[in-house]
This record gives sequence, structure tokens and C-alpha cells, in this order.
Amino acid sequence: MKINIYRIFFLLGVVFSLNIIFIACTKENDNHDPITPACPTAKYPVSGVWEGTAQTDQVQHAPSYQGFSVFPDGTFLRRFKVVGVNEIALCKGIWKLSGKVFEFRDTTIAYSGGFIITQANFKFHDSLGTLSDGKWQVLQGHPYTGIYQTMKRIN
Repeated sequence: MKINIYRIFFLLGVVFSLNIIFIACTKENDNHDPITPACPTAKYPVSGVWEGTAQTDQVQHAPSYQGFSVFPDGTFLRRFKVVGVNEIALCKGIWKLSGKVFEFRDTTIAYSGGFIITQANFKFHDSLGTLSDGKWQVLQGHPYTGIYQTMKRIN
């Protein structure tokens, strides 16, 4: 009988320990639904400031500057050098990370060329702090598509 009681306490201890591990890796969002973040934390999280260059498929030009500010709340700012003119455009939008695919959609908020909605996606490399194989397209506005050279996280 004593052996069975010890086994019961041992099993309860194991179950309790596992429950603590699962609770430690669980967060709650605003709706109080449990979500499980990646454990351990990525060496380079996707939130932060990123810099790189982009090119347009329809126009030959040297790679143009692009800068992203990726915020943990899912919001996104993009700043880029407009090809062919001496202007910097500013866009705001949203982003998401699905596995290793980073996507954003943004809208111009400061640009003399008018209202543009852009969508893009990349491969996210959390161990290197890079976004690679980026492709972008304008959904509304000028009918352009293009690629991003590798973007690097700078902070």
C-alpha cells in the first residue's frame, strides 16, 4: 500500500512539474485566449528596425533605400527613397509572421505621388537577423512589382 501511495505522489509531482513548464511558455492575448510563443526566444526577433534596398521590375534603376520599423503590436512603418526623384516616402501598415514567412501590407501617408497600397513577403531568418527573397507588389496605385535585396536588422 505504501508503494502505491509513493507512486501516486510521484506521478502527481511529474504532472504538476509539466504543468508549470507549459504555463511558463504560455501567454494570454487581449481576448484571454492562451497562445504559445516560440520557446526559446529568437536570437533576432522580427520586431525592430530593418534596412536594405529594393528594385522595381518595370523600371531599371540602382537599388533604392528601404527602411522598416516593425513593432511588436503588429504595426509597421516603411520609409523608402522614391526612384527617379529626390523624395522619401513614408508608409504605415500591418505585418504578420507565419512560420518563417514575414508579410506586410502598408499605405502611403506621406508621398507626393498619391495613394499607394503595397504588399510584400520575405523569408525570415531569426538566427541571422535577415529578411531574404523579398517580393513586393503595389495593390492600388502605380502598377509596379519588384524585389527586395536582403534586409538586415540593425537594432
